[in-house]
Amino acid sequence: MDQVFTLVYTSQASVEFKDGSLEEIYAISRRNNLNSQITGFLTYRQGYFLQFLEGPKEEVLNCFKRIQKDSRHTSIIKHGEALSNKRLFPDWAMGEVTNLNGLTSSDNLIDLFELAKNGTPYQDVQSLMSIFNLFSKEVKVI
Repeated sequence: MDQVFTLVYTSQASVEFKDGSLEEIYAISRRNNLNSQITGFLTYRQGYFLQFLEGPKEEVLNCFKRIQKDSRHTSIIKHGEALSNKRLFPDWAMGEVTNLNGLTSSDNLIDLFELAKNGTPYQDVQSLMSIFNLFSKEVKVI
């Protein structure tokens, strides 16, 4: 079995997104990710994106390079990379997480948004992956 490469980043949106205005991003991401065997999720909160990408290393890194060139993203912070034996979000070509309230893992995810606002990367990759492991068990595909 091939190992799964994971990359987590946050970025500041260059424009404000309102409810429903992210639909085009989700639709394009799902199409591209299916072709590239990438899974994961994207969420948006108070002007910042948080994205979790997993799949073949070369494909994930190419996707991240495209994101870095995308004018909708500024202040991109890579919080971690990891290798795993399994995907956390195998059925999510691009999961849409719109509400973090009520999840055990939500405080930790919100902390990532705060780090993004301060321009600070997350320091402990193992802890970061544990947060997403818990998160993957709490959420359902939208």
